[in-house]
Amino acid sequence: MCEDCLWQHPNRRGFLKTAAAAAFTTMAANPILAHAAEAPNAIPPKEALKRLVAGNAHYAAGGVRCVDVSRGRAERVAVQYPIAAVVSCSDSRVVPELAFNQGPGDLFLVRVAGNFVNDDGLASLEYAVAMLGAPLIVVLGHQNCGAVAAAIKAVKDNAALPGHLPGLIDAIKPAVIKAE
Repeated sequence: MCEDCLWQHPNRRGFLKTAAAAAFTTMAANPILAHAAEAPNAIPPKEALKRLVAGNAHYAAGGVRCVDVSRGRAERVAVQYPIAAVVSCSDSRVVPELAFNQGPGDLFLVRVAGNFVNDDGLASLEYAVAMLGAPLIVVLGHQNCGAVAAAIKAVKDNAALPGHLPGLIDAIKPAVIKAE
């Protein structure tokens, strides 16, 4: 597959390339971000990624970051400067701040069971980049996703699900069918 042809063959790598390009274009043209050069998150995406990778290595090695969550609370009420926007599953076992060893306000999270991006999630990512100056978008996956397991069961067994779950599963089904 051609990795440069996002619109013909959408994939996560293409999505991230396009999102990064859009982030820089939007930031450069947005007068609201005139203060962005002084913002604590006015760092290159590579620096943001380096911090997350180092934080994850620390976490994976069993390290714990002791954070006083009350420290800086008043400043965070007024403004936020995330170093990354993270798309992740809403699975309660996956906590991006812990996995990347980051404190309150360091990450802007977009979470939904099954870890997919719909229009609301995409608008949230655009907000993080255009309005908050997040220099990096990360898609965080995990194993043993309950929503994906439910989608697989729904496809294989034609299982009926209650409430709004069919809408959630419908968003995941194309990936399940393609993976089969």
